[in-house]
Amino acid sequence: MPVNGRPDPARNVLRPALDPEPSRIWKYSSRFPRLSLPGLTPMSPKTPPAQCSCPQGTCSFCRKPSNREAMTTIHLHRRTISTPEQYIAALTDFGPGRSQVFSNSADDYLKVHHKSASHADVTEGSGGVWERLHYDWSDPHRVVLTTTGSNVWGGASGHTYTFTPRPDGTTDIDVIVVRDGKNLRGRVLGFILGSIGRGVLARAFERSVDAVELRNSALDLHGLAAI
Repeated sequence: MPVNGRPDPARNVLRPALDPEPSRIWKYSSRFPRLSLPGLTPMSPKTPPAQCSCPQGTCSFCRKPSNREAMTTIHLHRRTISTPEQYIAALTDFGPGRSQVFSNSADDYLKVHHKSASHADVTEGSGGVWERLHYDWSDPHRVVLTTTGSNVWGGASGHTYTFTPRPDGTTDIDVIVVRDGKNLRGRVLGFILGSIGRGVLARAFERSVDAVELRNSALDLHGLAAI
């Protein structure tokens, strides 16, 4: 009611304690202030999980950067006159002179920890970069190299060789190389290999295919001469 022609200031003051609908009052939690309205159930504040389970993605709570941002994946392809058996035999031959076929496997880095009929545990490297690899050639058309230790590579690093025989007797070889840097040096090398350094890997792969073909041709000639 106006008092002496003026509004009563007492009636313009919010008095939550006298509000006939207490549910309209502002409620304060320990973290988030919220207004609760009649007929609506207030949402509870989000709490981060006890343990982050985001798989190489971005967690909405911890904001972890994805590991995939640091990964480099390179696809190489070559058709060869060698059979899958011939190339796999060379790939899994860890004897002397391996570097003449696979230039990234220097003899002074090579160490065979274990080898069976279809698996091997080997340390290889060159130029100051080494990695310990688990070889699996139990599939006659696929060889998987998994990085188990390295001074620069980690995570999902490794190589996968897939061999596809063709009706004309040749073989398609597809290689997937994954480089996941575990430190600053690894991330820089991975970036270089994924850009200007891709040609280095491609040329090394091409040389290995040519070397296996040459070796098998020499063996064939030697066999014919012995007849």
